[in-house]
Amino acid sequence: MLLPLIWPGMGLLIGFIAYLARIQPTIWSRSKRLDLFSYLVIGALVAFCSGWLGVFLFGRLFSIATALWITIAAVVILPWIVGRIQASRKRQQSVI
Repeated sequence: MLLPLIWPGMGLLIGFIAYLARIQPTIWSRSKRLDLFSYLVIGALVAFCSGWLGVFLFGRLFSIATALWITIAAVVILPWIVGRIQASRKRQQSVI
């Protein structure tokens, strides 16, 4: 079965495209905490997990499509969520 090898490769490609598109919150541009490696890891891990989720829910035929769309959504949404959490922590520290 070759699918578990295809999903992380697809996730690496999506993470690299997201890195090149500079999809990141403004707080990351100052701190440089998430770089290319982080985007690649997020993409590969999410693609692998969502690929298996697609196999269990929809079968092997639709697992690649499931992995593709969930990975795209995660690579766009996860950095935004982490940036919001970091910004709120920074605001809380400045208030105290």
